[in-house]
Amino acid sequence: MKRRLSSIFITLFVTISCFLSVAYVSCSKSSKNAASCDDLNCLHGGVCQKGTCLCPNGYQGKNCEIAYNNKFVGTWKVHETVTSADLSGINKDSLYTVTITAGVKSTGGLMSPTAVLINNFLGNPNFTVDCVTDSTTNGFYVSPKNQIINGGALQVYSGQAAIDATHNTITGGYIRLHLGSPVTIYDTLTFTMSKQ
Repeated sequence: MKRRLSSIFITLFVTISCFLSVAYVSCSKSSKNAASCDDLNCLHGGVCQKGTCLCPNGYQGKNCEIAYNNKFVGTWKVHETVTSADLSGINKDSLYTVTITAGVKSTGGLMSPTAVLINNFLGNPNFTVDCVTDSTTNGFYVSPKNQIINGGALQVYSGQAAIDATHNTITGGYIRLHLGSPVTIYDTLTFTMSKQ
């Protein structure tokens, strides 16, 4: 009987110990727990799931702290080449400097994490082209298409670009239209931008 009581007591002690160990580990809020959200502050509407911030469109980084368009912002030296044209402008090169800034894409005037503006387009301080960044291509594209600049004499029909892994070089191309009578002239251009 004594032996049986001892056996029951040992079994009960081991069972309670195991239960308390499991309860303590599962309730532990240690920062060493990779799936813990305790020390993680997800910004810009990000949500923590299993120790990782799931960022909304336009944001990246451990805490969703980096706007996607941030990598494009700055001053860039542009070298562009006409690759095809309706008239004799093929292989004509242009060199100029642009600034890329974050763009506004809301009725409330808020800065968008995906919008960028190319200012000083074609080297003219009055020319600005609206673009939207694209996380799937690591670049941006002209949006909306068919943007009229130069008082209606020039139209940026379409275009897209991609940035390299170091965020120091952007390469891409676009189509522009010279509007006027009696004929509209189409040019296709490629470009490389180098961060200054």
